Amino acid sequence: MTAEDWIAIALLGGVGATARWGLGLVLTRRGPAWLDPGVLLANVLGCLLLGALVGSGAVTTRFGLLLGLGLCGALTTWSTPTVSFVRAPSAPAALGYALQVAASLAAFLGATFLASSGG
Repeated sequence: MTAEDWIAIALLGGVGATARWGLGLVLTRRGPAWLDPGVLLANVLGCLLLGALVGSGAVTTRFGLLLGLGLCGALTTWSTPTVSFVRAPSAPAALGYALQVAASLAAFLGATFLASSGG
């Protein structure tokens, strides 16, 4: 990888992280306390995009690889729902977080499969 590739990954990562942060700002206050719809939406969108890159073969191109690594890598997060689950203040909250983690995993796999198979 060249220095330009690393710079592109960093810039695309900044775009992805900013998009996830923005979705979190707009959507996090919606729904029950244990549900984080901004992070969930960011993860599903990132999986759809990465699945589309893989399914179309674009991930084998330089641009597709940089887009997958930078944008999709920063847009998606597994740590936020996991930390929320570990820090849950009560059993009902822990159950809610566990449901979000399970639903997230199903959504991520489904979105990736759907996009990579062409729909």
